Amino acid sequence: MSTLHWTLAACLLVVMQAHAQGRPDSQPAFHASSSATSTRREVLEAFSPVSYASLKRLEARRGALYADSELDAVLRSESFQREYGIGLSAFCSNSANAPNLACSPPADATDRPRKGVTP
Repeated sequence: MSTLHWTLAACLLVVMQAHAQGRPDSQPAFHASSSATSTRREVLEAFSPVSYASLKRLEARRGALYADSELDAVLRSESFQREYGIGLSAFCSNSANAPNLACSPPADATDRPRKGVTP
């Protein structure tokens, strides 16, 4: 998973944890009217449909339904990361999704301009 994807996943986990604690500042702006009882699954589905679909496939394959309290560990597992990679690849293979930020190639340190160097 690229650095961008890890960063987004980490942000998502922070939002999910804050949301689970019922902190009012954890409500996403586009869901301002939703109740404070939204589950972590609902937050995951809203912020990362690819991750949510990957979780659903993993649960179906394992014949399991993970509780909200288990999602942090599941989202960090190697099996979820593999499932997410498959889902992201399928998502990005659709040309309509190509402009999506999730489909952007990872930034390479050599692509960044260096100080004092003009092109």
